Amino acid sequence: MDASTRWVVVALAVLGIGLGSSPASALVLPGNGPEESDCYIGLDIGSATGAVIDDTSKKKVTVTCTDGDPCDLDGACNDACEFNVGVCINLAGVTGCTAPATLDKASAKGKVKGVKGEQGKVVIEVPQLLEGSVCGAFIDVNIPVKVKKNGDKKSNKAGLKTAATAPKGTKPRKDNDKFELICEPCAASASGAFLD
Repeated sequence: MDASTRWVVVALAVLGIGLGSSPASALVLPGNGPEESDCYIGLDIGSATGAVIDDTSKKKVTVTCTDGDPCDLDGACNDACEFNVGVCINLAGVTGCTAPATLDKASAKGKVKGVKGEQGKVVIEVPQLLEGSVCGAFIDVNIPVKVKKNGDKKSNKAGLKTAATAPKGTKPRKDNDKFELICEPCAASASGAFLD
C-alpha cells in the first residue's frame, strides 16, 4: 500500500460481532472526508480479493470489480456483480482521527444506477448501539452491467453515502463520505439483456 491508501483491516472478533458466515476480518474503507473525522464511519467491503480500490479522489472512493472475478461473490460470469457490504463506526487506526466514544447519528444508503424501484435502493443497517468500535450486518448489493440492444456491455455502478454525527462539542462533528461500487463486464459473458 502506498502512503495515500487509508484502508483499515479490522478483526471482527475485536469488534464484538458474530455474523455467522462473515469473513474473519474485514476491509473497511474510511472514505475521503476530513482527516480529523474520517474514523467516525466507514464502508466495510469484507474481502476485496480481485477488486481495484481507488481512494485518491477527494470526492469519493471507488471499488471496481469485474464480473466473475473473486470480488464478485456470486462467482459467475453472468452480467452482474454481487458485493457484500456493511458499515463500521468509530474506526481504530485511521491516521489523524480520534473516534468519539459514541455517535449521535449514523446512516448508510445508496442506489444502483438503472435499477428502478425498491430493487435499486441500497439501505445498509448501521450498528444498533452507536458506541464503541462496531460493525453492522452485511447486505448483498447486486449490480447488473448495462447491456445494449446490439449486445455490447458496459460497466454499471451503485453510489453509496455514509454519514455520521458526533456529539455536540466534538470538532469536527460530521463525517460524510461517498463511495462507488463498479461492476465491469467480463469478456466471456453470455449474451443477455438487463431490462431497466
